[in-house]
Amino acid sequence: MKFEIRKATLEDTVGIARVHVNSWLETYQGIMPQSKLDALTITGSTKIWESNIANDNLLFVALVDKEIVGFVVGGENRIYQECETNEANKCDCEMSCLYLLKKYQRYGIGKSLFETIVIQLRELKYKQMAVWVAEKNNTKNFYLKMGATLIDRRKLKINQQDIPLLAYSYDITEN
Repeated sequence: MKFEIRKATLEDTVGIARVHVNSWLETYQGIMPQSKLDALTITGSTKIWESNIANDNLLFVALVDKEIVGFVVGGENRIYQECETNEANKCDCEMSCLYLLKKYQRYGIGKSLFETIVIQLRELKYKQMAVWVAEKNNTKNFYLKMGATLIDRRKLKINQQDIPLLAYSYDITEN
């Protein structure tokens, strides 16, 4: 399958929002509270992504036949007080999300998005990247295949429900 990875622009926000909402609906049934999934809208998500792009966050999209089918976001690591080991907080950067529509998985697109954000973060002189994944999310196997080391755990509260998360770490310095 032919695809293209490029930096996102403001014109991409609706496509990014569509992938965001649809990938959550595909991935998080039975993991996230149904009330959270039911509340997702492309309009609401579009506003979030307009802000992310306007703030010049590292945001890259994957396109197949000029349609956005996935995206990745990275940047400086956010600190969380409720971590079990605090190891994730020691990372200097993070990949905050990587979403790819299910029908485009297993074609190398996710790997290319992952590698793109690593290259961008490395160019900014970051060294250790954290990635948080819902413990029940089967795509955590993708992160393990990409060379992850499990380093931390925490719970995310969404609509009064605790969602167990796992943190993986990657050394992104060049060998």
